[in-house]
Amino acid sequence: MYNSGASYMLSSIVKKVSGQTAHEYLRTRLYEPLDIQGATWTENFEGVNMGASHLRMKTENLAKFGQLYLQKGKWNGKQVLSEKWIAEATSKQIENGKNDSSWGYGYGYQFWLNPPGGYRADGAFGQFSMVLPEQDAVVVITSESIDTKTTMQLVWEGLVPAMTNATLPDSSIENKQLRNDLKGLKYDPPKQGTRSPIANKISGKEFQLENNQFNTKSVSFKFKGDQCIFTLKEDGKPDIVITNGMNYWIREGNLKPAPHSLFSLRRIDFDSIVAASATWQDEKTLLLTWRFIETVHGDSLTCVFDEDKLNIKFLFSLNRLQNKPDDRPDISGKIMA
Repeated sequence: MYNSGASYMLSSIVKKVSGQTAHEYLRTRLYEPLDIQGATWTENFEGVNMGASHLRMKTENLAKFGQLYLQKGKWNGKQVLSEKWIAEATSKQIENGKNDSSWGYGYGYQFWLNPPGGYRADGAFGQFSMVLPEQDAVVVITSESIDTKTTMQLVWEGLVPAMTNATLPDSSIENKQLRNDLKGLKYDPPKQGTRSPIANKISGKEFQLENNQFNTKSVSFKFKGDQCIFTLKEDGKPDIVITNGMNYWIREGNLKPAPHSLFSLRRIDFDSIVAASATWQDEKTLLLTWRFIETVHGDSLTCVFDEDKLNIKFLFSLNRLQNKPDDRPDISGKIMA
């Protein structure tokens, strides 16, 4: 059976034997030779990296990892990993299906084998570093997907067959079109109303919250031009201030400062820059949308105002994709006298 606990035990063994966490052990042996910077790996209460999950690095660095394996362990002329080890780790070590799905072609050491050949590192919700030796290619994807089968099928059926040894004809028109298409890619926030008649009444007012699992004491909303400045207060901690663009994203100055801050649970257990937007769904309902851009996930707060009262409802981005309710209870509050 697929077993994340086994991967955790490997991480624990590395620390027991070397005296370093797996993350520290990799720093000089893998990260530095490949110039991978800023990677983080969550530890449990014993100081052991999770092993099977929660290692975060930039998309470009996942590509470097795949390229290292494609080059049989060499990087800038140096043998960073053993060629023999790479051949063993990326070969079928166990049967796991009947070649009838993207997960049924065999499993190596932490690698899945691909239907069209090659192998891949395969993470939750569509994080892939796919190595395709026959095509001399690496395909890397970071996404928030609940249909990773389709994500992979797009690569197997669309991209791989188009990779040939023939040189593409030089086409300045198509090249220009591709560049224009790439420049035009964007992810829009929810866009509804930018104004409400109650905005002036609640702007800058502090709402004291009921007791809640996040120990948040109060929140406030200050409307200034085309921005909504959201402030969260907790006892003994600095205020968290998130500036939301009305119907557009603002990133500058927005930070989720610590694990489980900003009402987050589960997979948002880290600090991150926040892309934040706000929109009025009706004159009493303000939707705040936050994308934690150092992961694939995000969060939204639906804030309903009724005279001097406030109710906040949460929806984690993955729950939204799965059309499931959030497991965090609503939080209510009231304007402080």
